Formats: sequence, C-alpha cells, structure tokens
Amino acid sequence: MTVLASPPTASSLPSGSLLRSGDAQNNLLDLVFNTLTEGLVVQGRDGSILRANQAAADVLGLSMDQLLGRTSLDPRWQAVHPNLLPWPGEDHPAMVALRTGQAQYDQIMGVRAPGLGQRWLSINACPMRDEGSTDVVTGVVVTFVDVTERLNLQAQLKDTAARLQDLYDNAPCGYHMLDGNGKYLRINATGLSWIGCTREQTIGCLGLADFLSEQSQALFRRNFPRLKAGEYLEGVELDLISRTGQQRRVSVNASAIVDADGQFVSTRSVMFDITEMARMREALRQLNVEQNAMLDNELIGMVKLRDRQAIWKNRALDRIFGYEGDEMLGQPSRLIYLDDQSHRALGEAAYPTLKAGGVYRTQMPMRRKDGSAVWIDLCGVVISPENGDSMWMMVDITSLKQAEAERLESVATAAQNRQLVESNRLKTQFLANMSHELRTPLNAVIGFSQILQTGSVATDTSKHEGYLKQIEASGQHLLQLIETMLDFAELESGKMEFHPVALRLSEVVADVVSMVQAKSETYGVGIRVDLNSAVEHIHLDRMRLRQVLLNYIGNAIKFSHRGGTVRVLARAQDDGWLRIEVGDDGIGISAAQLPGLFSQFHQLSQGANKKFEGTGMGLAVVRRLVEAQGGRVGVESTLGKGSVFHAALPRLQSTSHHGDEGPKPAAT
Repeated sequence: MTVLASPPTASSLPSGSLLRSGDAQNNLLDLVFNTLTEGLVVQGRDGSILRANQAAADVLGLSMDQLLGRTSLDPRWQAVHPNLLPWPGEDHPAMVALRTGQAQYDQIMGVRAPGLGQRWLSINACPMRDEGSTDVVTGVVVTFVDVTERLNLQAQLKDTAARLQDLYDNAPCGYHMLDGNGKYLRINATGLSWIGCTREQTIGCLGLADFLSEQSQALFRRNFPRLKAGEYLEGVELDLISRTGQQRRVSVNASAIVDADGQFVSTRSVMFDITEMARMREALRQLNVEQNAMLDNELIGMVKLRDRQAIWKNRALDRIFGYEGDEMLGQPSRLIYLDDQSHRALGEAAYPTLKAGGVYRTQMPMRRKDGSAVWIDLCGVVISPENGDSMWMMVDITSLKQAEAERLESVATAAQNRQLVESNRLKTQFLANMSHELRTPLNAVIGFSQILQTGSVATDTSKHEGYLKQIEASGQHLLQLIETMLDFAELESGKMEFHPVALRLSEVVADVVSMVQAKSETYGVGIRVDLNSAVEHIHLDRMRLRQVLLNYIGNAIKFSHRGGTVRVLARAQDDGWLRIEVGDDGIGISAAQLPGLFSQFHQLSQGANKKFEGTGMGLAVVRRLVEAQGGRVGVESTLGKGSVFHAALPRLQSTSHHGDEGPKPAAT
C-alpha cells in the first residue's frame, strides 16, 4: 500500500495536473497515476471525487463515470458493517482528513461493490494544503487496496487456532510439557482439571511428581532420567492424586524435545485416564483367580472337549479317573466310558440338547484308568457354538450310589420283613376267620343231621324238608369256601388253566344274576344290567368270567342298603378291550382301606367287629384271575355313598393258556 509521508501542497503538484493533462510533466504524472495497482482518488474540499485511477474503479466495481463526482457522503456507497467506519458519512476517512487536516492510515472499511459483493478495503487518506498556507485543506488524496482475501485468511487462521487450542485444552487426555526439573512448562485444561490447580499455580511452580502417590513417585524418579536421555516411554501407569484428594489411574506416553545441539529442552507427554479400565482389569484379575480356584479344584472334575476330544482338564478329573499330568489331553472322551455303546448313546442323547443351547445332565457308570467302574454325575454345556467346544463337569458319586444301594437294600429288607409280619398276621387272622367260616356251615350240617337221625322230625313234614335244605345250603357254602381256597392256591402256583370260548356276554351275566337272585331278594336289593352291544360277542373263559362276576355282584349285594340297586355295566374300552363295572349305593369304603382291598386275607371288618361273612379271599382271587388273563382290576369308592368295582379284559383271547402265560396287563 502507498503511504504518503507528508501532506501534499498545492504547489507540489503542477497546476491542474490532477485534473487534466497536456504537457510532458502531466503526461508523466498521468502515467504514474494510472499505473498504480492501488486504488487512488483525489477528492475536493467538499469531498467530491475529482479524479480516480482505473484500479480504484475496479476495486469498487464501478465505471469511471460512476465514480467521478461522487462524494464520501453519497449513500450509494452502502456501508456493510456496523462496527467499521461507514463509507457514506462524516466518519469516512476522507471526510475525517478534510475536517481535521490529519492523515488517516490503515482504516478498514467494508463496501458492497456492484458485481463483486462484499469487499473489505484498507484506506489511507492524506489532506492537501495550499503552498502558501499549511492550515488550509484544499482536498484529500485517498489510496486503498482490497484486503478481503487477507482478512478471510486471517479469520480462518484465527478460527483454526481457536479450534486447535480447544482441541488441545479440552481433549479427553491430558497434555503437558515438563522442564529438566520435572516442573510444568505447559499443561492443557484437561490436565489442570485432573490435578485440581489453576494454570498460574502450576506453570513453573509445580511438577508432575507433586501429584503422584508415593509408589508412583518412585516410579517417576526411575523413569524420568531415561526420558531425558532420549528414551521413549510408553504405557507408564501412575496413580495421580489431585489437590482435592481425588485419585485416578493414568497411563503416560512421553518423549523428549531437544535443541539443535541435542540437548534436552522439555518433555512432550500425553496422559490417559485409565481408572475404569484399571478397575475392570483388577476385577477381571480377581475373577480369574476365583475362576481358577473353582475350576482347578479337587472335588469337581472338569474337561473341555472339542469334537469329543480333551483340550483342557483340571486336577480333580485326574484324581477321579486315576490319570496323571497331561495323559488325558488330546485323548478322545471314549477313554473314560465303559464301552462303545455307552459312549455313542450319551453323544446321541446329549449333543442335540447342547446344540440347542440347553444343559445336559445325567448319572452313569464310567471307567477309571485301572478299568474299575466309577459312578459319575455328569453335566455338560456348550461354551463356544462356533467351534463346538463343550465343558463337562463330573462328580464322583460312587460312594453315594453304594450308600443308596445299601439304603434301598435295607428298605427292601425292612419292607419284606414288614410284609412277612403282616402276612403272618393276616394268615393268623385268616385262619381264625376261616375256622369260623368253615365251622358255621359244618355245625349246621352236623346239627341238622343229628336232629334228623333222632327221628323226632317226621319225613313228610315241612320242617324235615327245611332241615334238609339247610344241610344242602351249608354244604354248598362249605364247598364254595373250599373251591375259593383251591382256586387261590392254583393261581398262586401259576398252574390254573384258562379255556377261552366264544360267548355271548348277555347270557353269562344273566346266568350270574339268576344265581344271586335269591340273595338279592333276601337283602332287598335290585339288580340293573346295561350291556353295550359292541361287547356282546367275546372270546373268554366262561367259568372264570362268571366267577369274577359272582364275586363282584355278590359283594355289591352284601354291602348295599336295603332298597338299593346294584348296577352291572359293560362297554368297549380302547381297541379290543372289555370293561365291566359293578356299582352299588352301599356303605362305601374309606380311602385308607382301598390300597389293600384286592390283597389276600383282607376284610373290611374283622374280629369282634366283623359284620359281614366271608374269608377275605374273594377279591384277591378276582384280581389274580383277571391279571392272569392279561387284564386289570380297580375300584372307586366314597365312604357312605357306595363303590364301583371294575375289571378290564382283552375280549378276544384266542387260545387256551396257563395263568402265568397270559398277555401283559394294559397300562392304567
């Protein structure tokens, strides 16, 4: 930019030389005027532009005609920045120079140049005076240059510097420089916040060691000479303690800055807050210690398998199976199984569950190194689905299994003993009951026979006939008791034979009902029969089926209330099965008595409290008769409301067989 060292006078310029040209001197001045690269204008006393060079017109985006004649007060200059001197107005540098007679230098102004947009100008304005009077200002010479690009670059540099400073100060890590004594030469805002001091308190006064724990101070003293000697330090961990007592774990990377002679000047250091990472690392270390303690224990054997091959195991596994060192590593898991079949079976059972993300657990015998068996509680889980790694926990439960076997044996022995005691008790009770049951009809036979032998009863009287009937009934009852005992003995020995034949169920039921008709009339009990047509034609042993029905229906009559009804129902069940039900509305059976109801020698009333006749063998014979033919029996009862007994049999038995050769009972 051209700067006028002193105000020009009117005599210093040829008369009219700035306004016109003509002679050689003026031509020279015109040449200089027009070849200046700066904008140059000459303004008169009123501020109007008397002359301007082309550079001025180009900078302002005007033609020469548009420029000449304007004044600094012309509103067409359009000031663009309120903080800068406005172009139109009394504060324009040209007007200030005219008014005060003082030159104005390097005044920055903004204009809107037509076609060029907003531009920034650096303006110099120098007043002109008459040669004879230095106090009289006759005009002003104004020079200016376009500094828009320079100002833009300065603004960009300032913004960049601000951004860099912000990045330096507010980075998530601490930056600092230390001198040869370890004192702070420079530190960013993050570092200051970590030590809890101001910049004024820190620079040149305090050093990094002032904020370290005792142990970290010792570490700093060992490493700082190495740093000054030019060694790069990386990942040095220190405990930093602020003035307020807040402690954090930091990791420091540092190098040395040296001068041209290689002499140490300062450090350049970056510090990272690794407090949380250190806490997690310590937690992981502690967890690793705990896991190792759990994994490498002496109680629970653990093995990691890949493709059913051991790639890791603990000491407990060696102890359980009798191996040492690394003998088991690299070996297939088949090594500890009893045989190929058990190894294959476990794989087929376990691995589908493991692949689905489940846990597989079982107990099984396995094999030690010496070939002996060991019972193992085995639990497996997949720990790496990508490569199929699985972890297996194994507990030696051999002693538990032995104790369990001994306990079960003891329980079984105790149960057998109780059963023997109960059996002896029931047999004793049965013998007492049987002696009573046998003695009653025998006494009747003997008594009535003796009466008839005396001849005191005429043969043609109804009394004589009644005695004979009593003898016959008592004999029949005695025969039935003996047949029941024989049947039970035959069933117990497995030698009873069954002879299935084609039957009509309705005929068998009608036959049985007629046999108990007299008894039902005596007890005042009705009988209702309901047979499904689907089970009319069957193939069973007629005599044994009738024996079952006689027991069920006879008991139902015996335990019914007078005026009650015994219901006989038959229907198809499942595929090829016959279900017969005999129900009553009688006294019912308590829940406590139901489990032993089909046992031999069992009676609902016994001893002095016995109210009903019988040996207690009838239902036991029924159960064995039905089960010997592959069937099953059962009862449902409510005390005081009656009972329903049922028997389920395969309704089409094709051949004769012994009781111990029948089909398996169907599942209940």
